[in-house]
Amino acid sequence: MKNLIIFLACTAFYFAFANEISAQNNLLFSRVVLVGQEAQTVPEGAVWKVENMLPTRIFERGSAMMDVEKFGYFINGQLRYFGHVSWSDGNENSASTATLGRPFWLPSGTSIAAGDNVGEISIIEFLLAP
Repeated sequence: MKNLIIFLACTAFYFAFANEISAQNNLLFSRVVLVGQEAQTVPEGAVWKVENMLPTRIFERGSAMMDVEKFGYFINGQLRYFGHVSWSDGNENSASTATLGRPFWLPSGTSIAAGDNVGEISIIEFLLAP
């Protein structure tokens, strides 16, 4: 009986407030954007999913160790850093790969630009639909 009362109360609450409660807008794919050194701003009515940063350098093992290399980008004019350089093996001629982190989202009105050692930023734009 107690469970039935809780169920009925939750159901009544849902139907009473269903029109006032909304989780989020629907996202509609719009386009793919490449952002370089010149800042671009997320348009009104859209969100951007930053997928990856594309490095400008090829890191090779040599006399200079790459432990101070940074990958940077600007969000609303503030410099931020991400990623690291790793070596595939201990050979003299081994190439490196850059681990650039996970995708992240930017709301409308946010600006982004490539920074240190980043050529372009790969972005997917979504339009907000009710």
